[in-house]
Amino acid sequence: MKFWRRMWFTPSVESDKARICRLLKAGKPVKQVFLVTLSEAPGRLIDIYPSSILKYRFYRRSKEIVIGVAGDKAEAEELACSIIVSAYNTSGNFDIGAAIGITPGKA
Repeated sequence: MKFWRRMWFTPSVESDKARICRLLKAGKPVKQVFLVTLSEAPGRLIDIYPSSILKYRFYRRSKEIVIGVAGDKAEAEELACSIIVSAYNTSGNFDIGAAIGITPGKA
């Protein structure tokens, strides 16, 4: 996975974001953290994963871009919703990558 330079963090993980980023970028799971990613699947906007998926090489090597980190599943869903609404209000469509300034293949 790639990590966007300007990731969103929910308030519950904001205070510990330096440690969380360091561990995630090293490919280590962080307990009680969920990752909000841009989906690579056609027809889907955002995916939400627990950080424990980083144990698996397939996910560490995937090209998905992490754009947000949340403390639990409910917060991750709220964060995903706010990202989608923000992207729609900014660009008038649901192209989240373009709305937040991510070009395909680059984080």
